[in-house]
Amino acid sequence: MLNKRNNIVFLIFIGTLLVACGKTANHASTSWVEQKYQVSSEPIQFGKHVDIFISEGVSVTRHAVLYIPNGMLNTRTPPPPMLPLVLAFHAYGESISNFETLTGFDALANTEDFIVAYPEGLPDPKITTKTLPHWDTEPGSMDVKFIRDLVTAIEGGGYNVDPTRIYATGFSNGGGMVNRVGCDLSGIVAAIAPVEGGYGEPDWAICNPVFPVAVMAIHGIPDSTVPYYGGVSKKDGAAGIDFPDIPDWAAAWALRDSCNRVPIVSTYNSDIITTEYPNCHWSYSVILYSIDNNDHYWPGSSTLGASQAINATAEIWNFFSKWQSLA
Repeated sequence: MLNKRNNIVFLIFIGTLLVACGKTANHASTSWVEQKYQVSSEPIQFGKHVDIFISEGVSVTRHAVLYIPNGMLNTRTPPPPMLPLVLAFHAYGESISNFETLTGFDALANTEDFIVAYPEGLPDPKITTKTLPHWDTEPGSMDVKFIRDLVTAIEGGGYNVDPTRIYATGFSNGGGMVNRVGCDLSGIVAAIAPVEGGYGEPDWAICNPVFPVAVMAIHGIPDSTVPYYGGVSKKDGAAGIDFPDIPDWAAAWALRDSCNRVPIVSTYNSDIITTEYPNCHWSYSVILYSIDNNDHYWPGSSTLGASQAINATAEIWNFFSKWQSLA
């Protein structure tokens, strides 16, 4: 779990990536980095978690946790090909460790051979009584720069990341951040998949991706925190935030991706309706899974009340694995 970590420090100044106090060597069987607070280098431990720190200016250090799957680099002969990277964004006030447990992405990464990065949001400045990590989903968000720098650091860290297979998923406020990543970092991510995404009005619609992005969203029709049909939320953590109609949100992405204007509506199972906009640029698609028995939960998780009509984690990876960026 997340308490067994190695630590990597990445310092980014004026667009230049430096590995603190050391260097990364390109070896066929393993990758060496300088460990935080140590003088000597130690090999990365695969199948474990690695702390990454990104210096964003003089006084702000951002944090993320990287999970390297068990089979990566040092346990296979020959080494595996370049691996996909999944960026996984936690919900408002949620810890990285809780989000990993909720989604089970680590276990899936071990069987499907992809790397997972769990970025951590900054504390909500409006809350002074406790620390609640959150994502700034507005246009011009500094969180976008953090994610761009994080991807640069990971790509430069000797992890064999495939730059054409980078994806983003997240829950609630993290889903809202996924929307912003799709809008502002379309040259980096090939596909996005928010779950119960919180896309605040009117900022969600300020979105001009340079390249098409494949989109899948999962949303419960009875979601009482981020209303499926839009409106102002009354739930703690989202109270007072105005959200868009979720089908309208999906249709807007279909328009950006130049998909067919008329969606194909079908039954996934007795509890889920899919609305798919096909024939987008690069043969991408935009698809919305609407669940009739899921409130504000990650479907398929062990959380009491979460719908078991779909395993969100597995379905997201199945969607991601179809797409490759041509940016």
